[in-house]
Amino acid sequence: MMMGAYSSLLFINYVAAAKGQYFYAGEGWDKFKVTVYPRGRIVEFSTRENFCASPILIPGITILPGWFQGTIYLLGLFYLFLGISIISDVFMAAIEVITSQRRTFYRDDEMGNRVPVTVNVWNPTVANLSLMALGSSAPEILLNCIETIKGLAN
Repeated sequence: MMMGAYSSLLFINYVAAAKGQYFYAGEGWDKFKVTVYPRGRIVEFSTRENFCASPILIPGITILPGWFQGTIYLLGLFYLFLGISIISDVFMAAIEVITSQRRTFYRDDEMGNRVPVTVNVWNPTVANLSLMALGSSAPEILLNCIETIKGLAN
């Protein structure tokens, strides 16, 4: 039954293609594409110039209801923001460890005695500004590294 319906759909589209347009569900489309996967096939109709071949989108996700797609994308965003939150906590802990480092020097006082003096290794303001500048530029640096690796691979 399913194969007969599919072949009749192809026949209808073949007949309509002779006139330059495909018809499905009462609407006219300019392009028609069938992608076969091991567990089934996806039939796409489009009026755009090219079909979307995104490595990010799951094949056939556009046929799901909009509320379900929105829920999936919001859960994905929540997952990504949770990861960014965890990484930021680790990053800030590292900044605190770096800026809390101290070094002890010995210096002579007025009477000639050696007195220990403890000083900060880092100026906390300069360290925070430098590390925050690096952190905010990290996505751009990462994208440039990825593009360089892609260019070297070709």
